[in-house]
Amino acid sequence: MSLIAEETPLARGRRRSAARSKSQQNNGTRKFRPEVQGLRGVAVLMMVSYHVWFGRISGGVDIFLLISAFLLTGQFTRKLETGRALELFKYWTYLFKRRCP
Repeated sequence: MSLIAEETPLARGRRRSAARSKSQQNNGTRKFRPEVQGLRGVAVLMMVSYHVWFGRISGGVDIFLLISAFLLTGQFTRKLETGRALELFKYWTYLFKRRCP
């Protein structure tokens, strides 16, 4: 009888998934953020309801701008923490090219 207990498949799977999620966070891969998706849903509902029923602009646009600022700040912060340059001109050029047909 061995004094060292064998690792169960369940424990091995948990260890692998924890290591995988940690490496994904370190590599800068995207992760799903339900709170941001919820805010986007609220913004869409506000915009649609105000445009359809009230015929004016709503606060939904403000929420979209807030979400964009939040995501950009997080992206720039991660770049600075890892020691990479922001390269704002390159970033804005990329966005402009993506938006143009």
